[in-house]
Amino acid sequence: MSQLEVGFSIGTADDCIRKLFEPNAPSIQSRLTALAKLHEAGLYTFVMIAPILPGAEALPELLVGKVDKVILDRMNYNHSDWVYKKYHLEQFHTDEFFDGMVATLSAQLNQMGVPCQP
Repeated sequence: MSQLEVGFSIGTADDCIRKLFEPNAPSIQSRLTALAKLHEAGLYTFVMIAPILPGAEALPELLVGKVDKVILDRMNYNHSDWVYKKYHLEQFHTDEFFDGMVATLSAQLNQMGVPCQP
């Protein structure tokens, strides 16, 4: 089992935001619980904070002890623009937001000893 890796994408710690962008995805808590169990079982686990959404700044604290690394990424497709517009969240779909969140998340994760790959 030492060669197995399991990773989940989690874009926010806010389940209300998750429901807007990923209405059919499992809850954040269920993904965190699964990660903890897999990590405790000795599997290499990681999270891709992608897309980075509002509320992502609370994720590092929730991930400590559950993951071996974190990967950061932005929303990489334009067909999602309508979600940001519909819910008046356009300010969270900018380079400034993404760059600021990468800096914040990287600093938090590094301080907590969790390897981070922007």
